[in-house]
Amino acid sequence: MRSDHQLLRWAGLLLLAFAPLLAMGCADPDRPVASGGDATAAGRGGSEGVEGHVTAPGQKPLAGVSVQPRSLDQPAAAIPEMAVVSEDDGQFHWSLRPGEYEISFALDGYQPETRRVTVRPREVTRLDVELLPAR
Repeated sequence: MRSDHQLLRWAGLLLLAFAPLLAMGCADPDRPVASGGDATAAGRGGSEGVEGHVTAPGQKPLAGVSVQPRSLDQPAAAIPEMAVVSEDDGQFHWSLRPGEYEISFALDGYQPETRRVTVRPREVTRLDVELLPAR
């Protein structure tokens, strides 16, 4: 019984120790859904990646659009995050290693869109996308 109590105590202490690190990942809606070593936002200090603006027809900014890359390189480039989400003004930023990618955009109520991009060393590739309403 004593060992169970000690185990729970240590688990609680570990949770308290890591809670601030977990909370930091949730503070910015433009941060990657899962954080990783190469995942600083491209427009915020990264040296290469993809950034752009997601809109609906009429240039209406779309917030909350899921932006997901898939490496087309062989072997595939590691992408530690699952997705980023566009900000209130429709902007998104993502650092990606140089290579070929397929970038998918999805938001409930809109038709999904996929675009192919090339990320070059020390460059940020611009990718603006308009999502059409679902039929």
